[in-house]
Amino acid sequence: MIHLQAILAVLEFMEQQGAKLLAMRETWKKEEMEIGHKYAGFLIRGEDIKKAEEILSGHAIAWERRKDGVFVPMPQERSRMALLLLDEDCEHNRALAEQNRGPHTLNRFLKVEIERKGAIS
Repeated sequence: MIHLQAILAVLEFMEQQGAKLLAMRETWKKEEMEIGHKYAGFLIRGEDIKKAEEILSGHAIAWERRKDGVFVPMPQERSRMALLLLDEDCEHNRALAEQNRGPHTLNRFLKVEIERKGAIS
């Protein structure tokens, strides 16, 4: 019952703040595309490539199968999450590393290698 009440409260809030939430969503989409422009993408190779595909798909991260591995194009709608999983040097992973709590890239828990592809100016 408590979960139902929480869901109903969220729905009521969304109904009352609909215009603001939609504006925030558009701002968020623009930010996702902006933070993901540093590289053309990431290439993932290795023994656990299927597991990597499942994790990427589970996080709604776009990827494509190539002969030499899995390519994750950047920027994309889920740039923040893609960077967290693929780039040890992204801002969030650096902050986690400073706290001895990360980074949380796929190569830390799967048998894969991640290569940055093509810096975009």
